[in-house]
Amino acid sequence: MTIGICDDEKAICEQIEELIKKEAPDCDIEQFISGRELLKKKKAFDVIFLDIQMDGINGIEVARTLRDQEEKATLIFITGTKEYVFEAFDVSAFHYLLKPIEEKKFIEVFHRAAAESERKKEKEETVFIKSKGRNVIVNKKDILYIESQNRMVNFHTTKEILEIYFDMSDLEKRLGKDFYRCHRGYIVNMGYVTEYGKDTISLTNGETIYLSRRKYKEFVKAYMDYLRNGGFSLNHFNLLMILQTLVDFFEGYFLQQFYGHFLEERFEKKLWNNFHIMILYVGFQYLKKWILPADYRVFHMAENLILTALLLIFLIICFYKNTGPFSIFLVVSFMAIQESGRIFTLVFPYTADLLMDILLPFEKGNTFFLTALIVNGIWILAYFIRILILYFSLKGIRESFHENQFPIHSVELQFLLMPGLTSLCINILLNLVMFRVGEEGQQEFLFDIYPVLRWFMPVVLGLSLLSVVYGVKLFQDMVLLNRERSSRIVLEKQIESMQEYIEETKRVQSGLRSMKHDMKNTISVIMQLISRKEGKEELCRYLSGFNQAVSNLEYRFQTGNTVVDALLNMKYHEALLEMPDLKLDAGELLFPSTFSIGSYDIGIIVGNALDNAIDACRKLKMEKPEEKVYVKLSSFQRRKMFFLEVENTFNGNVVMEKTSEFPVSDKDQKEIHGVGMANIKYAAEKYHGAVQWEARGMIFVLSVMLKNQNNSDATKMDCLIKKECVENYEN
Repeated sequence: MTIGICDDEKAICEQIEELIKKEAPDCDIEQFISGRELLKKKKAFDVIFLDIQMDGINGIEVARTLRDQEEKATLIFITGTKEYVFEAFDVSAFHYLLKPIEEKKFIEVFHRAAAESERKKEKEETVFIKSKGRNVIVNKKDILYIESQNRMVNFHTTKEILEIYFDMSDLEKRLGKDFYRCHRGYIVNMGYVTEYGKDTISLTNGETIYLSRRKYKEFVKAYMDYLRNGGFSLNHFNLLMILQTLVDFFEGYFLQQFYGHFLEERFEKKLWNNFHIMILYVGFQYLKKWILPADYRVFHMAENLILTALLLIFLIICFYKNTGPFSIFLVVSFMAIQESGRIFTLVFPYTADLLMDILLPFEKGNTFFLTALIVNGIWILAYFIRILILYFSLKGIRESFHENQFPIHSVELQFLLMPGLTSLCINILLNLVMFRVGEEGQQEFLFDIYPVLRWFMPVVLGLSLLSVVYGVKLFQDMVLLNRERSSRIVLEKQIESMQEYIEETKRVQSGLRSMKHDMKNTISVIMQLISRKEGKEELCRYLSGFNQAVSNLEYRFQTGNTVVDALLNMKYHEALLEMPDLKLDAGELLFPSTFSIGSYDIGIIVGNALDNAIDACRKLKMEKPEEKVYVKLSSFQRRKMFFLEVENTFNGNVVMEKTSEFPVSDKDQKEIHGVGMANIKYAAEKYHGAVQWEARGMIFVLSVMLKNQNNSDATKMDCLIKKECVENYEN
């Protein structure tokens, strides 16, 4: 490999040469201290390191002159400033190195430049022939066509006609895929084909050569492959550049829509925010194409994905607020859909072969225009479908993800990330298997070896896209199902509590009816005892028993709320059967006369809080029978907010799950773990309240805040559920 170094600082030239020799000792290196000296040399170099700011002619002007002379060297600019970076694009510079030169960066750029130079060489291969006693090296790109006349072979080049003795079959193998054996006596360079008919091919120099009718369809396909795989004219290249630019703009536009649906913009001017995201994204795509070579090796694919991920994260940090782990899901989903669309664009044009097979039998005239029309049309359609894939996939995620307020923890994030990461891995695998660089540096496709892949790959890409979109939909459905399940359990617990309340009320009413029934007998007994002189002591005992019977019909706890009184008495009597020494203190639990919280909701809060407190005491008693257990309820009001506190003893062990804001219970039925606290929270939120808890040693304190203000919706719901509970009980 020949390398030229042009810099007016001798120390820089020496440094570069020393670095090159470390990596490639066999390179032929020449140094130049000015641009004029380099141009005067008129030598073809593989790689040129060129300083921009030099006395006399600067590096940009030198590069333009080299390009005008059709110099194909790989140019690497060296300078101390970035101000010329855009001018470097005009002369097709490969890279841009800043002074002082970093060894690590230089080595990386050098190896990539060497690989680029080798690729250029492979495209400009030469053929060594011996014509009329002289040795001639002919560039393949200069060969128009080759004609066989008996044993003599004529090389028709852009400059001359060379006569040699050579076998056409051997030549066909040596020349490669850019040449086609269109006739027994002709091999044509497809780069010079302007049009073709059923039996002739016209070339750019005006000549016409024969095309075998038997090979007509095969030639059309070969010419199509040539055009599709990099042999297109400048017009087609410009078309692809326009299409790719449009795709970049659409991707940037869809990206800001996608982010804006889930995240809050950092800047007040939404249009300004979105416009800058789109411009930065498009600019990054161009910069990435300049930095990374366009091949399918694992290293470069990894570089591409990493750079894209960093850009997407950078845009989130700079233009949006309240970013968190959920942003990772947005980045991965966008990359998975983008990569699937990109691969589809590469695969889709191969369906043109099928279209040509259908149309060619009906075309009786010149098919050159038809071929160009089909190939260009297929590419336009492929890019259009790519835009549609991105649009509808991102739209599907936005519309499916309607539970934006649902808290995303690590488990939920893993579930959401799996489809996107799987899709990305599939895309990388398809890149490695379907598109690869061969031993000679050419790009190889496996569709010709396994035609079924033309239909199989779009199916795989479609399934990977559906997995991303429907993964989100499945997650949202699971959220809704879980919410409905929790609501059902809450309703069942509420109905159960109401039925318990009804049972307690029924017990009191039954006692009152019994007292009323026996009242006449009781009065008669009292009258008889009064009339007897010796019956005074017996009368006192009788009245004492009667008073005790009446007391049993009254509630032990008087809080000012009949529902709460019934719950306290019922829960207390049940708990005494297992824990006779349990102390239940509700002396400080009082409800004001202006209390407007629905009796049903306050019953749910108190009932569930008591259940949890008594369960904790029961567990402590089982572990430590000698421990004293108690439950204390109290309340107070601050402005319009009513506070309820429940304090109880427990064993001191608090078990938390990552996805839960409340401690985990140890109930046998795992499906109702946390339902009690969820009921309390749900009821509190109806009144714009909240729930907090605190553990102090072996004391657990639950605090509930409620807005003591009329809630018509809650009151209506309270009445409806009460009515339903009564009907269920009567049935």
